[in-house]
Amino acid sequence: TLAVGDPYTEPGATALDDISGAIPVAATGSVDTATLGDYTITYTAADAATNVATATRTIHIEATVPPEPAP
Repeated sequence: TLAVGDPYTEPGATALDDISGAIPVAATGSVDTATLGDYTITYTAADAATNVATATRTIHIEATVPPEPAP
């Protein structure tokens, strides 16, 4: 969860295969931190045998609420 205007840095993902070892992971999707809402990044990896795996990450952008003034 991020507040509107906070920076978002894509952390990426890794995939390991028993045979191929580390395999590339492609990320699709985007995050607009200027707009409230939920954003999904989808990660996809395929090994040499064309087995495909996917995973998702949801990023929630919410409004910030200023603290109430002290009495």
